[in-house]
Amino acid sequence: MALGAAYVALSVFPAVFPGSEELPRGALLIVVVLTAGPGLVLLYGGYRLAQSSVHAALYGRIAGWCLGAIGVMATIFAISSLVSDLASVVPNVLILTALSALAGFGLGVYDAQARTRAREAEQRSHELAYQNNRLESFAGMLAHELRNPLTIAKGYHEQSRPRDEDAARQVALAHERIEEMIDILLVIVRESPVHVDESRINLTDVAEQAWDATEETATATLVLDTDRSIRGDAVHLHHLLANLFQNSLEHAHEGVTVRVGDLEDGFYVEDDGPGIPPETHSQVVEPGFTTSSRGTGLGLTLVTQLAAIYDWDWALSESRDGGARFEFTEVDLV
Repeated sequence: MALGAAYVALSVFPAVFPGSEELPRGALLIVVVLTAGPGLVLLYGGYRLAQSSVHAALYGRIAGWCLGAIGVMATIFAISSLVSDLASVVPNVLILTALSALAGFGLGVYDAQARTRAREAEQRSHELAYQNNRLESFAGMLAHELRNPLTIAKGYHEQSRPRDEDAARQVALAHERIEEMIDILLVIVRESPVHVDESRINLTDVAEQAWDATEETATATLVLDTDRSIRGDAVHLHHLLANLFQNSLEHAHEGVTVRVGDLEDGFYVEDDGPGIPPETHSQVVEPGFTTSSRGTGLGLTLVTQLAAIYDWDWALSESRDGGARFEFTEVDLV
């Protein structure tokens, strides 16, 4: 701001120019405009700088760019004056240095904005790394604390007599599901490498098992338009499909139809429910986001993270009946 104010002040006192009385009135007006104009821009730019996204610690770099540009232009002009006879030196110096200061200010702001973005990105990276470390530590502790009582529960369950064998099988199945979910959460949080089983996983078989394990399917219909087999962990695929099925049942009407079908390099899961508004497509996969009183907001997050583990591409769109459609491509097919 001080530099801009200086140029504005100099421009309104043409009498300070040595030899200015020899300049025509039109030329003198040009000198005033070309000196005051950049000065006003610098003045306003300096005023607005505090309201911009530029970090305050970088203001000095902007000033350095301005002064550097002035120095370069003054040096060029001084060298030129040594080899040629230049008239009206002061007006020329004022015009050229004012314009170069303005150019330096622009370059300085651009440089400062880039550095500010870099600072913010680095800070976000540090914050994310810190949060990830805390999350990983918490997940490890939680897994440890859950596995201890789970192991005790499984041990007592095996020893309990007499018992209802059908109920016992359901309890054992629930224990297995808890164990599987702990393993999946640890894989996701720690981003552990996934061992891909070389044996085939039949999409139809896993989808039927996931559907049977999903609650409130009595009035719903599952349609399987696939005979595809893929490579991967059957437990991971089971939970991916189960969460998609649960999402459809929680948000769609009674009697919803859920369909699993083939794509050229993957598969899709869609329903004939009300669908997901396009403006919320990026939000529905964020942890905690839900529009259902029964939902936890974690199901679709788990789906996308499981897909990411296998480097599958996923896309959310509208089904042929107006419902939600999840597509998974770049899948390792058999």
